[in-house]
Amino acid sequence: MAQEDTIVNDITIYTDSQAAISCINNHSQGASAQLLKETCEAIRTARKGSGGTPIQLQWCPGHASIPGNKAADLEASRVAVGHTYPAHLIPQVLADYHPPLNPTTCKKAMMAVNRLLAEAHWTASNAHVKFAAKYPSISLRHFLAHLHTLTRSKAMLLFRLTAGHIQLKQHLYRLQLVDSPRCDHYRCDSETVTHFLFCCPYYATQRWEHLASRGPDYLRPAFLLHASCTLEPLFDYVKATGHFPDLVH
Repeated sequence: MAQEDTIVNDITIYTDSQAAISCINNHSQGASAQLLKETCEAIRTARKGSGGTPIQLQWCPGHASIPGNKAADLEASRVAVGHTYPAHLIPQVLADYHPPLNPTTCKKAMMAVNRLLAEAHWTASNAHVKFAAKYPSISLRHFLAHLHTLTRSKAMLLFRLTAGHIQLKQHLYRLQLVDSPRCDHYRCDSETVTHFLFCCPYYATQRWEHLASRGPDYLRPAFLLHASCTLEPLFDYVKATGHFPDLVH
């Protein structure tokens, strides 16, 4: 910092972090104990090596184009985007330092890992093959986001309608719970999700009131089951038919 023949009366270290100054001066807590210990030790070493020259910590405003502070911000930004420095330029304490993760950060990281595992499991499943064949333009991430704002019962209803695993005669017949897959109201057709939502003449009035009157797109499965604007009309239609009262209140 100075030539050997230069007399330094005092030294001031500037930082734009008031919290750091407060922690170093033992006025508050929150910073890493390891970093505080090393910082205080470095200040004591510098003071001792200078023959007792006073060393002060002083706050300076951030983002005020102060050269040293601006340079520090620039270096921090470079590190944040992945820039690395030669090992001999990095103090050992910083090279070995791993900041602790707070609970919120840990939770977000765990959720991200679980999301990737869920997507990998889904992609490898037979259910995904069937779903992709039926709705090739719909991704798992999109469908999960679609469910995010719904109550548990409505999310369950939407999922079952999409997957076809719902208490309609076609599915119950596949499970050998009923003797026939035929619709009770229209014996010429099996009671599938498509039949229930779009075809059964018994529900023509409810279908017109809640779906068809809004436009032809509301009579397309890929739109009705996957567009945000269709959710309430869809649930209103199901409620009006009297089906699945345990899922639509």
